[in-house]
Amino acid sequence: MRMKSKQKQKVFYVVIVILMLVVNTGCTKSDNAQIDHNITSSSSSYNNAKKERVTDVTTTKKEDEGTDGQVPPTENKQEEQIKDTTPQESHPPENSQVQTQPSHESKINTNTQPIEKTTIPVTQTKEQVTQTAKTMYISNQAIHYENGGQNSGQAIINSDPNHLVSTWGGNPVQSSTDNQNTHFIGHNVGVFTCLLGVKLGDMVTITDEDNQVANYIVDDIHLTDTQGYDVDTKEDLWARITEPGTTERITLQTCYGDAYRLIIFASKV
Repeated sequence: MRMKSKQKQKVFYVVIVILMLVVNTGCTKSDNAQIDHNITSSSSSYNNAKKERVTDVTTTKKEDEGTDGQVPPTENKQEEQIKDTTPQESHPPENSQVQTQPSHESKINTNTQPIEKTTIPVTQTKEQVTQTAKTMYISNQAIHYENGGQNSGQAIINSDPNHLVSTWGGNPVQSSTDNQNTHFIGHNVGVFTCLLGVKLGDMVTITDEDNQVANYIVDDIHLTDTQGYDVDTKEDLWARITEPGTTERITLQTCYGDAYRLIIFASKV
């Protein structure tokens, strides 16, 4: 009896196990089918949603473009206004020639004609003095003189006080080669007024009757009375003024008021 009871129990357990396996297998298939169904439903829903989005986008685009597929006029005007107000860089056309500053690397045109050298004459700033015979040049002033000597010298300068000078003492004929003194007289106010501005070291140029030129440098100046005495030193200068002497020189004399004489000595250079 015990053996039968045990066998029945075993059989019972086996049946229960089989039933559990059957139940589990059914559940597994049902679950798999449910999962497949869910996947299929999700895929179908995703595709439908994707189609709806495409449809919405297409519809929106068509609405924006209008019936002819063009941008509505209002938006087009706004874009034009934006283009007009937006600063843009100006670029030259591709085929246009752009002028640029020449660089150091630019090629030198070897076909240019050589530049001819021209000589520009230099203008002399000083006036060219045309020297004439029996003329002395003092302080850029040309003064004509005559070889009058003591006989006619005073009459010559009186005839034209503003233009004429004459020899009086010394050698009455001016010569730059006789190694003698020639004494010239002239009026102040008159042609010899220029002597008042002469200084030591100034040059006096004289031409003789043959238009030979000689230069003399002022080396002594005195103020004397009418007898030839120096006003300051009382030195007697009469012989030095009126005698020929033995050296090449000139003496210039003019009035300094009624009581005095201006005496200028100059030696040949």
